[in-house]
Amino acid sequence: MAISIIGTPQVANANNGGNATITWSTRPSTGDYTVVVIGSPSAGAAIGTMVTAGYNLLTGSHTGAAAANPSLAIFWKKQGATTDTTAIGTSGNGADTDSSLIGFVLRGVDPDTFSDATPTTAGESTSTNPDPASITVATAGACVIVAACMTVVMDSAITDPSGYTGFSRLGDDTYDHTL
Repeated sequence: MAISIIGTPQVANANNGGNATITWSTRPSTGDYTVVVIGSPSAGAAIGTMVTAGYNLLTGSHTGAAAANPSLAIFWKKQGATTDTTAIGTSGNGADTDSSLIGFVLRGVDPDTFSDATPTTAGESTSTNPDPASITVATAGACVIVAACMTVVMDSAITDPSGYTGFSRLGDDTYDHTL
C-alpha cells in the first residue's frame, strides 16, 4: 500500500508562547500515523513539545543557538483504538515568541517502522535554502519527513523539493519565522 495523506494537512499558530491546536479535517483511523511539525524562533533555545499525549519526538530535531535562530521539532504518533481529533503543541518559548504547527495524517506507513532514515539537519546559514544530507530509508513503506524553519524572513513562496508536497505556515510575533 502506498503512503497517502488522509484529509487535508492542517496548520495552526499561537502567539505569546501559547499552545497551538490542530483539528484534523478527517479523523484518523486506528493504525494511521499523525505527524506534527513545530517551528518557532528559538528564544531561550527551547524546542517545541506536544501537549497531546503519546507523541514521539523524531530524533535529529534542531534548536537554534541564539534568540532569533529557528527551532524545529517533528513528532509522530501511531493512532490506537481511540483516535485523536486534535493535536496540541507549543514552542516551549517565552511570551514574545509564537508557535507554528503543520500537521497531517498518514495511512499506509509500515505498521512497525514509522521512519528508519538517519535524521539529518542543516543548521543556521545566511541562505533561505536549507540543504541537508541525503535521506535514505531501509524499510519499504517507511516515511520521510522534510521540514525547514527559518527566522527573520516570513516567506510564503516556498518551493517544494522535487517529488515532495509542501505546506507552510508563517509565524508573526516579536520574532518572525516561516515553517
